[in-house]
Amino acid sequence: MEEELQCPVCHCIFNDPVILPCNHNVCYQCANTLIHPLPSAYNIVTQQFPQHDADKVSLLSETVLSDSDSGYSASSSGGSDTPCTPSSTTIVNDPFHSHASAISIAQTTTPATLTGVNLPSLPESVSCLTCPICNRASFVDDRGINGLPRNKAMNSIVGRYTRTLDASLRPPPPVSPKKPATPVLRRPQKPVQICQLCEGKSPQVATVKCLQCEVLYCNVCREKCHPSRGPLAKHTLVNADSEKQEPARKIGYPTLPNKPIVKNGVRLPSCSHHPTEKTSLYCLSCHLPLCVLCQDEGRHKNHEVKPIGALYKSRKGQLSQQMSSLSTKARQAKDLVMALREMPAEIEKSSNELESKTVTQLNHLMELLQRKKEDFLQIIGKEREAKCKMVQEQLQQATMKLRNTTGLLEYCIEVMKDNDPSAFLQVSQSLTERVACNEQQWNDRNLAPRTKSEFEMDLVTSSMATEIEKLDFFQMKVHLVFSRFNSLSPVPSKPVIRAEECGSRNNTVTLSWVAAPKSMVEIFRLEMDDGNNGNFREVYAGKETVCTVDGLHFNSVYRARVRACNKAGSSPYSDPLQLQTSEVASFHLDPKQGHCDIRLTNNNCTVTSESFDDRVVLGSVGFSRGIHYWEFSVDRYEGRPDPSFGVAFYDVDKGQLLGKESRGWGMYIDESRSWLMHNNEHSNRHDVGVKVGSRVGVLLDIARSMLSFYVNGKQQGIPLALPTSQGNYHARNQTLFFPAISVNRNVEVTLHTGLRSPTQ
Repeated sequence: MEEELQCPVCHCIFNDPVILPCNHNVCYQCANTLIHPLPSAYNIVTQQFPQHDADKVSLLSETVLSDSDSGYSASSSGGSDTPCTPSSTTIVNDPFHSHASAISIAQTTTPATLTGVNLPSLPESVSCLTCPICNRASFVDDRGINGLPRNKAMNSIVGRYTRTLDASLRPPPPVSPKKPATPVLRRPQKPVQICQLCEGKSPQVATVKCLQCEVLYCNVCREKCHPSRGPLAKHTLVNADSEKQEPARKIGYPTLPNKPIVKNGVRLPSCSHHPTEKTSLYCLSCHLPLCVLCQDEGRHKNHEVKPIGALYKSRKGQLSQQMSSLSTKARQAKDLVMALREMPAEIEKSSNELESKTVTQLNHLMELLQRKKEDFLQIIGKEREAKCKMVQEQLQQATMKLRNTTGLLEYCIEVMKDNDPSAFLQVSQSLTERVACNEQQWNDRNLAPRTKSEFEMDLVTSSMATEIEKLDFFQMKVHLVFSRFNSLSPVPSKPVIRAEECGSRNNTVTLSWVAAPKSMVEIFRLEMDDGNNGNFREVYAGKETVCTVDGLHFNSVYRARVRACNKAGSSPYSDPLQLQTSEVASFHLDPKQGHCDIRLTNNNCTVTSESFDDRVVLGSVGFSRGIHYWEFSVDRYEGRPDPSFGVAFYDVDKGQLLGKESRGWGMYIDESRSWLMHNNEHSNRHDVGVKVGSRVGVLLDIARSMLSFYVNGKQQGIPLALPTSQGNYHARNQTLFFPAISVNRNVEVTLHTGLRSPTQ
């Protein structure tokens, strides 16, 4: 669980954690280092949005244009304050990396007669805060990190964890004065609170903090900016160094309790706006607890408000169910890890047994088989190494996943112990999504060994030894067979491939054959070449006379032949038949090779995502040779997303933008520019963008190891270089290039295949 309690910036235990708009956590002091001012050239464009979409589009953070405490915002057309409805902060792309020219503003109440919303100018005090985990940027006002909510659940868990660790590291009574004492865990020192309104290079130390404004004041600034009169007289001021920032009990209400009310196991703290009231409601739109007076005053008008106790128990029950399911997967993963740890010894034992058996059998053969014995031992050794390597790789992966899963479960258990509804509800949704996503990773394929400890091979030498030592044995056996079946041949005649029943479709061929008349056949063996006039290899062995072979190369001519076998021997090969696969590739997107947030429709050809983050999905076929071309049409484009088109290996990270790592190559594009990207390196920028109706083409030329891109039929710059097959990748899997695309919820595209290359 310690990994869940570490700050991603300082890599230490959280100290006064705050929640970023993207639901990630950082220390209070570390959040200061993430804030940077906006460049002067960063302008806002004015856009028009239909009235029915006004509630769906958020074009600037509430912290930039509105005061979340008072419910008022500065209007762009006048100087008076107008009511507004709170809105959650919208996470957008980092403007310094994606060169985005549009940002997010808060949802405001618009009269029914208006047809759109005009964007106001950015205040000069606006700064940008970039998350160190997801690299998403959000905007903050002059309150800075003080406008971010504290993660009370995380802070409570860190306190319990620190106290437990302190107790475990407490040094025992010294036996000798020379014996060094056991080091004690040092708790982080409490930071000095600085006034946020002092000007100049030497700000004063803050003495008080307003719970409503969430601003620290020194004595001088408090008298100037926050006098105890007028509308500010109702605000509550507490000591700046106080850890518990609860409103002080008023003299007029001497019977009010100091501690929050606990009702049915649910702790109800006081309302920050009305200290005499308890937070009994929760606004799902603002993600804030509120009291009855807050709802009556109209601050959360037209918002979805639910009782905090019922919502708390509902969310807690939902997380509990997900944890129960994940716990089952964790137990299965633990059994898998134990089995994998024992498997190398079993493999070694099976290998020794097979080796001993093989040596014993080969020692009975003549000296002509001595070379065969050495070959067999080499095959066994390679198979053993391959099995052990596969087990070690799966063991490392399963151990790491189990460690992450166990840490997440322990963290969720600690969160479940917290009785503060507001603190729990701050993290419940993100934790539920993480638990569900982690559970999906433990599928049946990942919960079973990828190989067996037993070797699925054996060496049978009895028939070969008999044939060498007693040649007439088979002649006698053939004579018996011939005398018993007088009309049958001792060895099958060659079968005949029925060309009229054979055919090809896409990259799949179907073959049909028939045995020769009066032939006794025990098994057929079908062989095909590699589609490039290479050597034949066996693709089927069985009693059936029809076989379908898929996964072949496109635009290739394959040769096929078949022979019949029985105990007497094998027939000659049939006359070869040539079959050609489709010249162009037709495929769809594979839901099994996509992130869990990906949503596919239209026979798995139309793709979008349920997340604001970029998610990757692969095509249903992979290519290892030839020239292939496909296109995507843009069906929906909102909020300047950056879809990325290209290719990737099957094990590419599907939770980030295509091209950010070494296993993906792509071109990501917005409405005005495009870049090529591989291994997080940007290149070849072009001032060409996409919109609804645009078509983006991808040309894969494996022979030349190049990847080209087209926008509306025009090539975009120089092609992107691809690795050759002589690299360090496994020839069976990782040199297959799969069509790939990454999208978020603001864009929807449709795949078009079966197209010829624009260069042809």
